[in-house]
Amino acid sequence: MCRAEIPEASFERQLDAHSQARLALFKAQQALKPGETMCKCADCEFFEIRDDAPTIWFCQGCDEGECLVCHKRLDPGATADHR
Repeated sequence: MCRAEIPEASFERQLDAHSQARLALFKAQQALKPGETMCKCADCEFFEIRDDAPTIWFCQGCDEGECLVCHKRLDPGATADHR
């Protein structure tokens, strides 16, 4: 196995969009500070880091809602406007 260091930017340029999104998610998870929580959408690649503990979370990428306690989806009629 080669032990040469590869610059991170060069490595990331070789990844497709899906792999780049997964790498960004991994980096964010590794960088979480005490008291921070990651909310990630199950439908799209959107995630956000929160310092509070919301019970219900709406994705800003696709507007899907989820209960963060039981992880059930909100009713299809629920929207971010009904927070």
